[in-house]
Amino acid sequence: KQWYQRRVRGAGAGAQIYKLKNSRGELNVGKAYSQAEVGAGVAGIKAKAEFGVDLVSSKKKFGPKGKEIEVSTRVGLNADTGVEAGTDGVEVKALGFGGSLGRRTGINTPIGGISFKLW
Repeated sequence: KQWYQRRVRGAGAGAQIYKLKNSRGELNVGKAYSQAEVGAGVAGIKAKAEFGVDLVSSKKKFGPKGKEIEVSTRVGLNADTGVEAGTDGVEVKALGFGGSLGRRTGINTPIGGISFKLW
């Protein structure tokens, strides 16, 4: 890792009932997680805490290799809170409500969300 990437510190834990994964995507069922991260550096800032239980979450890549768009969805309960800003974009969340704009663009609510990773 580059020196500026090592400035982020965090801890977390998670568990899930079922996971199916291949090179084009993944499906998670019954996923619970908690995580906290804080840091700052040349590449940006990050201060966030995530807590939630996803009934179902998925990631799927579409398009030709090298020009893929990744779509992520989730249905469940969360109270994610924090801010992240850097060269790839910005993300702001408060008690599960929020969104991101940049390389990953999406919208979140306490009961679900969808995002697109554009490059």
